[in-house]
Amino acid sequence: MTYLNSAEDACNAMICLINQTTYLLDNQIRAVERQLNEKGISLESREQKAKRILTQEWQREQELNAMIARAKKQDL
Repeated sequence: MTYLNSAEDACNAMICLINQTTYLLDNQIRAVERQLNEKGISLESREQKAKRILTQEWQREQELNAMIARAKKQDL
């Protein structure tokens, strides 16, 4: 006797297995990321890091420009 007598049952079983596998892999990825963060190791590529730093610097520059503009308005 087989448990997968129809194509529909087989497809449902496959979907269930895919969902379980995805869940387990997501948990494993989170655990590895947490371990790496605890050790101070980043998975961020050099390009991603450069973009992040440039974005942060641009935001700081925009904030500074806004502060300068407000200060100039107050002086007028």
